[in-house]
Amino acid sequence: MISANDLYTSPLPKLAEIINKLKELSKALLQLSDKINDLKKQLKILKAKLGGMDSEQKLNDLLKQILNQKERLSFIESDIDKLIELAKKLDGYTSDDEEAYFVENLISELEGLKPKVVHAKEEVDSIEREILATKKLIDDKKASKQDFTDDELNDIVAKIAELDSRVERSDFNIGEIEKVVDGKKQRFAEMDLFSKFTRRSKELQKLRGILDERSKIVEDLVKDCTDDLNDEKSQDDLKEVCKEVIGECDEHSKKIAEIA
Repeated sequence: MISANDLYTSPLPKLAEIINKLKELSKALLQLSDKINDLKKQLKILKAKLGGMDSEQKLNDLLKQILNQKERLSFIESDIDKLIELAKKLDGYTSDDEEAYFVENLISELEGLKPKVVHAKEEVDSIEREILATKKLIDDKKASKQDFTDDELNDIVAKIAELDSRVERSDFNIGEIEKVVDGKKQRFAEMDLFSKFTRRSKELQKLRGILDERSKIVEDLVKDCTDDLNDEKSQDDLKEVCKEVIGECDEHSKKIAEIA
């Protein structure tokens, strides 16, 4: 180690040697400084490349999640429409007051979910557009064969963090809607709709048979009364009764036709 005192106590030849060593040391320090700067530049380039790779992977993962959310929303929309249609058909099929209340309120509840689904779809579409825009930004940078600056990397990282948060929040909101729809589907399953529809179908067939019987009775009455009216031997009182019966039969026929 060279001390300050050596510069004053050493003879001239010794002093010259120390000066030369200082020059060599200074030169070595400059070379080391250049190497350090080169390493910093290489590290910056590597960081930019790695940052770009990580960002691309993260964006691809987010895009997959968003596409999955769009598919889930499509299923939700389909389920809501099917449940509303089913609720309308189920009117009058319920077995007790609780089921009747459920069916009566179901349509309004499902209609109330539709605006939430629309909002969720709009948010998902917005997130998808921003993901694709960020991916394009990275792709354009790669195509230009330029490295990201620290500020550019920081902006991209911040943007991805924002998108990640929005994707997570969107996933939660969609999950809440799914819970409601799945709950309605489960409630329908517990109501054993198949047996209800089967029973109602049999009841309708039975009613159809009764209507056909009534129609046949009316037709026979009209025929008999018409024959009596056309019979010259029929008394006037009988003819008057027949006219009244034919009139009533016409009214019954109209009612039967409305029901049928």
